[in-house]
Amino acid sequence: MVQVDISEITEDEQNPVFQKELAAFQERFNALENDPRKKFRLCIHEAGHMVYFRRLGWTIKKLHGPYIYRDVDGKLRNILGAVSPVRGKVHDLVEAVKTDIAGFVLVEAMTGEPESKTAVSGDMSVISTFDPDVLKEVLEAATQGIIEEFDPDEGLRREVTGAAREYENEVFGSDDNWLWGWHEFRLDLPGERFSVYSNRHGFAWILIDDGGQMKLIVEGGKVCSPSDKLHRESLELLPTTSGERAADVVKRWNEKVLAAV
Repeated sequence: MVQVDISEITEDEQNPVFQKELAAFQERFNALENDPRKKFRLCIHEAGHMVYFRRLGWTIKKLHGPYIYRDVDGKLRNILGAVSPVRGKVHDLVEAVKTDIAGFVLVEAMTGEPESKTAVSGDMSVISTFDPDVLKEVLEAATQGIIEEFDPDEGLRREVTGAAREYENEVFGSDDNWLWGWHEFRLDLPGERFSVYSNRHGFAWILIDDGGQMKLIVEGGKVCSPSDKLHRESLELLPTTSGERAADVVKRWNEKVLAAV
């Protein structure tokens, strides 16, 4: 198992309170390492940063696994993973912002499930200091740019999974989770992805909308249509991705399911 790096914490600081927090964080990371879905999401998140750092011409100095450090206010911070680049000049603000947000944008785009609020907040910590009007405009442009580049024909998916494989190998010493994720989330299929839930079956799945043609990805990467059934039960869904867009796609899916009954 990967051990939490505490090299930035002095021996004097490793008191009983710290040891308790370390044990809790180690247990949390162990659970992540043993969960292929959570492990894949972490690898994809860090791979997003790696890809867009490199697209700016920056080199990667270090890939980090879990570690604990003290921030400028002396507060302990737990980090699941990170990427340290050798930063160069920035000539395009939108492209620079992509390096900050690519992790959480790609996690949601690839798995259908939004990244945790903690992870998003951490990635937004630098650019959140921008003027609000500038931030809104640049953030929308950067997000849209990543989503457009995520189209299968653009090559970003394979670029990101390649970087995820690199991160997985460096941090975990393994080389199979990226392939599991490729098949589990059917990253070969185009379309916008939404996290959904089935009350009948008790599972979280992914609903893909590709220009009105909808596919449901269930466990094991199996693709279902609205007329399909699992265990003789129809496939009505509830959205777990927030927003009107997700609600509308799920509504149209359910209408097709009911029409096929």
